[in-house]
Amino acid sequence: MFTPGVMVPVCLFLTGLGSMMMEMVWIRQFSWLFGVATRASAVVFGVFMVGQALGSLGWGRLLSSEGTAPSGDPGSAGWGLPRNPLALFRALAVGTAVTSALTPALLAVCRQAYLALGGELGLGPGLALFVRFLMAALVVGPPTVCMGGLFPAASTLLIQPGDVPRRALGLLSSVNLLGGAVGVLLVTFVGVEAWGFQRTLFLGCLFPLVAAVLIGMGTKAPGPTAARGKHPSAADPDLEPCSHAHPRPLPILMAFILGARSSRRSWSGTGC
Repeated sequence: MFTPGVMVPVCLFLTGLGSMMMEMVWIRQFSWLFGVATRASAVVFGVFMVGQALGSLGWGRLLSSEGTAPSGDPGSAGWGLPRNPLALFRALAVGTAVTSALTPALLAVCRQAYLALGGELGLGPGLALFVRFLMAALVVGPPTVCMGGLFPAASTLLIQPGDVPRRALGLLSSVNLLGGAVGVLLVTFVGVEAWGFQRTLFLGCLFPLVAAVLIGMGTKAPGPTAARGKHPSAADPDLEPCSHAHPRPLPILMAFILGARSSRRSWSGTGC
């Protein structure tokens, strides 16, 4: 029962659930600061996506890096950052929970600063928009960067270096997105009315902590150089050797365009 094939999807479901619960609360809380729900939604959503993208890129590179850290520890990437995917997932999950729990206090400070600056009337539309993005980045940026590394770290526990198991990646991504959908529904129809914004946010912070505990059950993380050079069997149609050390520019560009288009359609459907 407690195998990597079971626990990793469960943990990704929990992290997706908690992440979207926190995002929905942040959107509501920033609307109090900015005065317009549409602008708050756009700012928080933009910072949320950028933070996750940067986190996924940075932590993914950390996991795929080879060699020994400056400290001489092959399991560390320097500055106390673990390269072991299991340890990294736990660290990022705890980091997500802690930094998210601090956002109400940071938001209160930003609210005082924004009002002291005069808001949009005192700053003007252009400068006010820049200040909003800056404040949102300071409040929401740290937890979203941590969130961005959860999927690469968890998927590394199931995927051997040099392999591209499409079915496994698709399953993990689907489970993670399903957790996010449940989080949105939970906050919208139950959480805010039953528990309020603060308690709903703190409840969302608990799910990454639960995932940090569950991820170790039946999961033995490979070492930083474990299984390198191994290739999947040709008999398995879902596993193919990765022939390119770096992704090609065209797929990256296509993914960027599709992501921008899907986000635009989502916001058009909500009237934002």
